[in-house]
Amino acid sequence: LKGYKLACERTRALPRSVLPAVPAIEELDPLPLDQLQETVVKVTRAMEPARKEESALRLAMADKLALFEWVNENLFVPIKAEISADQKRLEVLGSAVARAEALTIYLRSRIA
Repeated sequence: LKGYKLACERTRALPRSVLPAVPAIEELDPLPLDQLQETVVKVTRAMEPARKEESALRLAMADKLALFEWVNENLFVPIKAEISADQKRLEVLGSAVARAEALTIYLRSRIA
């Protein structure tokens, strides 16, 4: 649970990266080499914060998923199995009680 809470705190604290609009390839094609190189540098710099955010989000998501898997395996699955077993038991008991009640009603009518 502690890892999950830390992961939530990390993702909430992350700055939201916003990549600037990048030109389409068709727009860049006719540019001279020096402008293309400048564009590569600008786009690469702009991607760095987004890549860091992406990496941090993936790590936090793995921590959150680990908790979910633990909760599922150790709580939901056993609880669901217990409830399912109880439902089956209730069905069997309900059927047996209904038959016994029907028999009792029949026998009382015969005796009376």
